[in-house]
Parts: sequence; structure tokens; C-alpha cells
Amino acid sequence: MERLVAKKFCETCGSSVELDMPSGFCPGCLLNTVLETQSESATASRIDDYELLNEVARGGMGIVYRAKQRAPSRIVALKMILPAHLNSPGAVNRFRAEAEAAASLDHENILPIYAVGEADGAPFYSMKFAEGGTLSTKIDNYRDKPRQVAALIAKLARAVAFAHEHGILHRDLKPGNVLFDSAGKPYVSDFGLAKWLQRECDLTQTLAILGTPYYMAPEQATDSRGVTASADVYSLGAILYHLLTGRPPFAGDTPMELLHRAETESPKPPRLTNQHVPRDLETICLKCLAKEPATRYASAAALAEDLERWLKHQPIQAKRSGFVTQGRKWVRRNPTTAVLAVLLIALAASVSFTVWNRRPAVIIPKSVAVLPFENLSNDANNAYFADGIQEEILTRLAGIADLKVISRTSTQQYQSKPRNLSQIAKQLGVANILEGSVQKAADQVRVNVQLINAQTDSHLWAETYDRKLTDVLGVESEIAKSVAESLQARLNGREEHALAVKPTKNPEAYDAYLRGLAFEARSYRYTYPDLWRKAVDCYQRAAELDPNFASAWSRLSGLNAHLYFSHSAETNSAARGDAAKRALENAQKLAPDSSETLLALGYYQYWVLRDYPAAKTTFARVSKLLPSSSEAPLALALIAEREGHWDESVDNFERALSLDPRNVELLNHAAGIYDMLRQFPAALKLFNRAWDITPNDPDAMVVKASIYQAQGNLQEAAKLLTEVNAQTPTAPAFNIKIIQLRFERNYDEAIRLLQARLAQFHFDSQHEKAEAEVDLALTQRL
Repeated sequence: MERLVAKKFCETCGSSVELDMPSGFCPGCLLNTVLETQSESATASRIDDYELLNEVARGGMGIVYRAKQRAPSRIVALKMILPAHLNSPGAVNRFRAEAEAAASLDHENILPIYAVGEADGAPFYSMKFAEGGTLSTKIDNYRDKPRQVAALIAKLARAVAFAHEHGILHRDLKPGNVLFDSAGKPYVSDFGLAKWLQRECDLTQTLAILGTPYYMAPEQATDSRGVTASADVYSLGAILYHLLTGRPPFAGDTPMELLHRAETESPKPPRLTNQHVPRDLETICLKCLAKEPATRYASAAALAEDLERWLKHQPIQAKRSGFVTQGRKWVRRNPTTAVLAVLLIALAASVSFTVWNRRPAVIIPKSVAVLPFENLSNDANNAYFADGIQEEILTRLAGIADLKVISRTSTQQYQSKPRNLSQIAKQLGVANILEGSVQKAADQVRVNVQLINAQTDSHLWAETYDRKLTDVLGVESEIAKSVAESLQARLNGREEHALAVKPTKNPEAYDAYLRGLAFEARSYRYTYPDLWRKAVDCYQRAAELDPNFASAWSRLSGLNAHLYFSHSAETNSAARGDAAKRALENAQKLAPDSSETLLALGYYQYWVLRDYPAAKTTFARVSKLLPSSSEAPLALALIAEREGHWDESVDNFERALSLDPRNVELLNHAAGIYDMLRQFPAALKLFNRAWDITPNDPDAMVVKASIYQAQGNLQEAAKLLTEVNAQTPTAPAFNIKIIQLRFERNYDEAIRLLQARLAQFHFDSQHEKAEAEVDLALTQRL
């Protein structure tokens, strides 16, 4: 782990000094300062139109006084060249160039220059006196305030961009050169190392290294003549990094060691130092700190724009480096440390996980899971009817606030009429199970239901409904109301009304709607676009048969919005967006305040408009209308994740999981969030739950093996990876096998497998093949 050295650098010569050295000078420069002070003692207390009141700052070239100007009467800052430099024409010219550069810039966040003059051959200039001090004294005030940090850096970037547009680079941006007035307004100051972009500047070429090492771009140390505006972008990123983490990106015992690290190492991601840093803000910061200038933001203005996008909750332009890319870079630099770090983290995670898993689950008495209804019809094609009835009952129960209802994704894994109800109830975290059967023949429908207390194996309620197909439309509401009464759940007036409303009076439309529900439920909404399209066709037919069928329009809008969002599976995604809008408008005309219509509105705002604040407001309303549905909290979790609001995302993922505890997609996604937040016990708990549900899933096998590796249990990981070979189709499984062999130090076998894969395997993409080639080169060097 990189160590932050308890030293700082001399402001004059750049050599390292102890933190307690006076004024931050090294002994040599301190001696020079004493001599200069003796020389200054003879300096008059008045220069030209200014009365010098007191010294406020001193640097390598100049000294700054707080002064009073007579006309106009005001307090200013007056900067003079140090007497020791008056005999150096180069130093005098550089001081004048600083004044010229600063005076040429008129921007609200650049410290304004009032006047430039000369007294007894010594140049000076006056400027606004910033009473608020420097940013270097306020760094701790910005810790864990990411929005304030982003707003500040955006303003500074706009000021720097203005300077660039006027042909001036700053080249020494640092917290000490950011000043504040009494109102807290920031200003960029001290253009002492400024360089004119449009002309040669011999004044700066005499210095081997320009800038303050902590915040200086790597190229400034090796090619000061070729430095571009990208160097200032790097410095802004370094300041951003310091504000987010409380430390500069790099540290070292000497300026050259620090510069070497900046040139050869990657900065530690801010979130590893401060987990409260939003991920998108980390991405912006790391883009600024890229080694290659061309990889950074193209301009300071582009940086400001991305920060402003983030502040407005809009998607940023910067892209995160992939986990594999980041990991490989670090492992190449630290192969031994990588193994030790993983093992240590795994040990801590293992111990914490053991404690975590000991917490007993609390079962709520008023909780129920609706298992898949058995299809007793002679025609297997009528299975959709049983699926649709189950889905409708779930929807109605989910609207009762006094009940906890488990989502269909979790219950669908169980067979109808299972024997082990007690175990199922425990897995789902409920006290009661509703099971049933549906028999459809000609125009007759029979629905059998029974409510069972799984803890006592006692029947709480049972009923048989014999209806004509034309009369079956309200049976789901009757069942939902009876379940609520049996569990003594309280219903308010709105919930009573919602249960009483029949979705349609058209049996054919309802039949098409049930078919759509069945297709949609089987698709799991994430995996099978062909089933989504079949569901769309069914909802479209239901709406055509009954144009007043609000639920059909809502479902039609939601699925079209999802197909628009998943445009990789669609060739006409734009048309899907338009279709989602039309269906939503029809639903809003018919039932503007229904939970189904609001769900459709939320999905349209999220998936089509990408209006995250509006979508969050809508889904929050849905959560109140459907307190037992996992849809709204899941949507809120995903939106918060996109915004980089990680705590909010985790809270909503946990809410969704409490209502959908065996949804493997949801478990893995939430576990991934915990993993990225380095909350390993929580991540392992969710991963284990997913593995229990799908133990033979190849993706789960890969994750399980990687966790065993992280725990240091290489023996168990090896058992899982026994069948993996050069022809294994899934790249993650093969990659984790190579990692296993490296951990075992079986490099020869790893090289043999990689060479065989490169020679024999048909890769899906050139990128995947290139990754294998890199893996081989890396392994050959171990």
C-alpha cells in the first residue's frame, strides 16, 4: 500500500523538508530568507500609492503584502519581487511576465489585477485582497462533501479554460494558488509559471522542472517546452483528488521520487481511500490524472462540463476503466503483493462473514408467498392461464400495505403443490403460503386456492371458484381480499377500491392480457427478448380488443420502454420508444393515478427519457401504492447506482431483496455493489444465497471459485475448476482457471493452457484473443 510520507517540499527549491520546518523552507532557503529580510528592513513602508500593512505570503520569487491604496481607498494585495532577485534579469523578466499574464485575464474566478508598477527598479503589481485565505487551509472542510468539491473544481476549470482561450497556461495550479474572498468565492491566482501558448517563451525554458510536484503533470518534468493545456487539466484533477481523499495522488521522499511515481504508477482510486466518493466523480478524477495527455479531458472546459453534468444528475462523458484492465495493471506492478492482499482481505471477509450469517431471520406473521398455480387443464397450452391468475393475485396483494408479499421471480422456482412448504417458507422469509390450481375447459374455469401457515402446517382458508370464462374477471380480487382477511391485514379505503376495480369487461381482452403476463413472467425481464416481444403482442391485442383496458396499455408501455432501453436486442429501438409513449398516454387518460400507470410512467422516464430525478419521484409514489412489490425499489436502486448514490442504491437493493429474496439476477447485482464498496461480508452473504439457488450455473461457479481463492482456500477452488480446459467456451471460467494456476505457482501449466487456447480456440472477438495474449505474456514473466 502506498505510504503518505510525512514531509513537504520547500517552496523555493523543491527539496523535501520536515513538516515542522518554519514556513516550509529548507535550511538553505531559510538562511537566504533571513538575509533578504535584513535587506527588506530598509524597504520603505510605503511604495508609490500603497502603504504596506503586513506581510501575508512569501514564495520563491516574490513577497506579498497586505496594503492600503490611497486612491481609490481600498485594501489590496501587493506583490513585489524579492530583493535577492533584482540583480537577475531573468527573474525580473519572469516576474513581469507573471503580471502581464494575470493582468490580461478578466474572469470572475481569476484574481483581478488592479495595477502594475515599478519602484526604484523593483517591479510590483497590486491585486484584489482575498480575505478568505487559500484552499490549502480548507481541504479538510471539503472531505465527504462531493457536490461542493465538484462545484468548486468546475468553477476553477472554467477559469483555467478562459486563460487557455486567451493563450495562457497556468502550469502551477495547486491549493495554495486558489484564494477565497470573504463570501467564499474562489479565485485562481499566481500565474508566476504561466506560459504563452502562441509564442516562444525563453523565460520559462531556463528551469528544468516547473510546477509544484504534488500537482504537476508527469510531462512537465521531462518536456517543459512541450507542455500543453492538458497539464493544467492534470493539476485540476490532482486538486480534485486531494479534496476527495484528503491527500495528493502521489507522495515521495524527494521531488524526483514523487515525479517518478507520477510518471510510472497509477493513482490509488479515490474510493479505496474514501468509500463515500461517488463513483462517477472518481471516474472524472482519474481521467484527469491519466498518464497520457491525450487520454485526459480534451480541455479544461470539457472537464467543467462533465462536472456540471454530474451535478445535474446527468450521465457523464468519462468512462470507467474496466475492472480487469485496472486489476491487470496493478498485478503486473505488484504480483507478490497482489496475492498477499487478496488473501488478507479474504481472511477478514471470512471472519466477518461468519459473524454476519449468525443473525437470525425475522419472519413477519402477515407475510405470504403465492406459489405457481397448477395447471389441471387437459390442454397444456392453457398453462398461461394459471400463470396469469397467479400474477394477478400477486399484483393485488402487493397493493396491501399491511402485508408482506414475495415477488413472483422468487416463487416461480418452486413446483406447484410442493411437499416441503415449511422449508420453502423459510427460504422465502414468510409465514404463509398460498397455493392453488386452475382448470380451464371450454367456457368454464375452476380455481382452487388454499392458504397455509407453513410454520404450523395448518390451513387458514380454502375456497373453490367455479366460474364461466366471462365471469372470471374478478376472481383474483376476491382471492386477494380473502387472503388479507385471513391474515387480519388492515385495508384502507384506497386499497379496498383498488381490489374492487375490474380491469376489463372483455373476456377475450383479458385472455390476451393473461397470456402477456405469462410471457413476461417467464422472460425474467432481463434474459429473453423474444418473450418480451410475444408479451408485447399479447398486450397490444388486449388493448385493441378493449381500448379502455388501462392495465394492458400500462404493461404495453413498460415493455416497449424496456425494449427501447435494451436497444442491443432491437433494430427499431426508436419505434419502441414512440410506442411506449403512445401506450403511456392512453393509460394516463384512463387511470392516471393507478399503480400500473405510474410504473409505466417511471419506466418511460428512466429507460426512454433518462430523466432520473423525475423517474425517482415517480417510483417513490409507486412504492407507496405497491409497498410489497419489488419493482419500484429495484428501479430506484438501479437509478441511484447510475447516479453514483451508492448508499441509496444499497438501501433500495435490500428493500427489493426483502420482497424478492431468491431472484438470482438481483442477488448477484446487489452483491456486486457490495463488492465494489469493499463491504465483503455483505457481498459474500448475497453470493452464497445465489449459489444455493443455482449451484450448477457456470457463472456462479466462476464467482464461487474466485471467492474461494480470495479466502485462500485454493483446494476448494481447484475442485470447482477441474473441468476447465483450453476449449472451455466461457472466458470468465477459463480466466479464473489461469488465476488459480498462478496462485498455485504452476506457471508451466498456465502457459501450456494459454498457448493451447490461442492455437485451438475460436474467439468471439479480437479483443478477447488479445486479452489471452496479454495473459500469456504476463504469465511468462512471472
